Amino acid sequence: TTQFPPTVYIMSVVALRNWNQHQNKDSPASTTETTTASTSPKTMTATKKQIVSLAYRVTCYIGFILNAPLLPMYPLLVQYTDWSLASVNTLLHSWLLVAWSMQGLSLRKFCMAFGSATKEHAA
Repeated sequence: TTQFPPTVYIMSVVALRNWNQHQNKDSPASTTETTTASTSPKTMTATKKQIVSLAYRVTCYIGFILNAPLLPMYPLLVQYTDWSLASVNTLLHSWLLVAWSMQGLSLRKFCMAFGSATKEHAA
């Protein structure tokens, strides 16, 4: 289908990118977004740096891979089960909801990380 090229592209970019290149040596590998009121602006910029954690990358992979079986599953479920058409549609649309939600959460995180990296390079 037409979703194949963008799916391969996004999964390739996520797999091939070096996710540790923008990481501070003082900050942990996961995202650090919490800052205190007493933090100086210079320290706040360093601690607010967006690093995409492994959990978000795995969420991205799973979210895109979950879409793959939907198209072939529809005729198989209709033909070889005694489920009503409404039950099949409910299952597959719920599956799609989970897949799209995982994609949206992970892509939002990537956009936030890339956006913060771009702002740092511009400053």
